[in-house]
Amino acid sequence: LGGGVSTYGYVGGNPISGSDPFGLWDTDTHTRLFYAALGPCGVSPTMIAAIASASALWDSQTGLSPAMSNWHAMAIPGQSYEDAIQGTNQDISTSLRLAQNDWTLIQNANGGALSSTYAAFIMDFARAGHALEDSTSPAHRDQDGLPYTWPSFPNALFHGDVLRSYSHETWAQMTPDLLQKNIDMVQNAWGQATGNKCGCHK
Repeated sequence: LGGGVSTYGYVGGNPISGSDPFGLWDTDTHTRLFYAALGPCGVSPTMIAAIASASALWDSQTGLSPAMSNWHAMAIPGQSYEDAIQGTNQDISTSLRLAQNDWTLIQNANGGALSSTYAAFIMDFARAGHALEDSTSPAHRDQDGLPYTWPSFPNALFHGDVLRSYSHETWAQMTPDLLQKNIDMVQNAWGQATGNKCGCHK
């Protein structure tokens, strides 16, 4: 990564054991999902770690802001379900379009791309992947796929690592079906951003 990307900085050098006090799916779960999805795509462990770290940083910067709720697959106060879902989809599409542009620049540079371009790609893809993963969280959307409003009570108690005894967002809540759904979505997003298909999307 040209020395320009800190791969583990947010979680103290270990993205698997790190936790996000503001989190949505907790940091451990987001990280496991990125590895489960991108490892079979041939993405290097270093790049996956960088994406997971960027995802955690994005969470820490925006996870508590009601105005940023759509970025985390939730509804802004007063927003309709339809507008919230559309907002999340637009945020994901914008991030993937930016990531695709970043990736094109990297490929055209033939190994000479600036580290800032790599960093931009990693953050843009991390934002998209994070939102996709959050859309499967039982604390973000109900069983019909309708987004909860952030913040709202008692839903706010069920998030991430703040009150772990109440959290609905640890790896313990990850079912095989949810895991496969996340893998499929993140792999599809990777294909959109890079043109490199993987898994069942070949």
